[in-house]
Amino acid sequence: MKVISLIHISTPQSFDNCMLMLRSARVGFPDSEIEVSINPTPALAGYCHILRELTDLKGIKLTWNMEVVHHAEWIKDRVEEHDGALVIVDPDVHFWKSVENWKFSSLLAGYLIPELWNDATQCRSVSRLHTSLLWINDTVALRAKIKELYPLCHDQRAAPFCPCDPYTPAVKFFQGEPIFWDTCAQLYHMVGGTHFSKEHWDCYDHLSSASFYDLINEYLGKNENPLWTWTHTEGAKNLEVLRRLSWPMTEAYIAEKVAQGKSIKRKILDV
Repeated sequence: MKVISLIHISTPQSFDNCMLMLRSARVGFPDSEIEVSINPTPALAGYCHILRELTDLKGIKLTWNMEVVHHAEWIKDRVEEHDGALVIVDPDVHFWKSVENWKFSSLLAGYLIPELWNDATQCRSVSRLHTSLLWINDTVALRAKIKELYPLCHDQRAAPFCPCDPYTPAVKFFQGEPIFWDTCAQLYHMVGGTHFSKEHWDCYDHLSSASFYDLINEYLGKNENPLWTWTHTEGAKNLEVLRRLSWPMTEAYIAEKVAQGKSIKRKILDV
């Protein structure tokens, strides 16, 4: 099994929150091969030595991307090049217990994000398994399943007319309504997957969007939400307190957005 993570630091202020996975990596995966890829951003200036020290200390392979790579493209490339079990982990995930011996019978496993209203895209999102901790049991079998489900995308004659990208996010319209397919949503709807249970949640926490905290604040005005602000500031510094609040806050937020999405859907159907 190989564990991988893409670190993207948008501002110096987000550096510590994007180090949670690195600092707790050997709690979650004591003996697994771990590789961390770094996007080259200006915010990394002055922090490179910390990355090297952390990865050396924990026996983690560190690679530097030549240019900034989109998360979805990076996942696609890793799935294509690796043979075997692959676990994708966001940098703002903190592990409380080992997850190394988790077993799943499905090709994919992860935290289920149901169909809901998406504030960022201002439309409904289809359901998916969140890529903050996405378990791929066997990349060889996954690639074969994708080819089996839609062989035309692997046919050189048909591929230009039948594009099929299970990884890249996109907004697509259906009967006049924009629908957001987030990263790997298409993949989930192709092959399905196992949904993490509360027993799984107990092993880790996820800050969510630490790499783009400043951009989300500016774009969505999240700094007006005291819980969001606390999670990424005081909460990230008091992980034991965050541990008690993280999943209840996440579940409450998702329930609110599911209800909002259903309301929007009803309005569209009534038109």
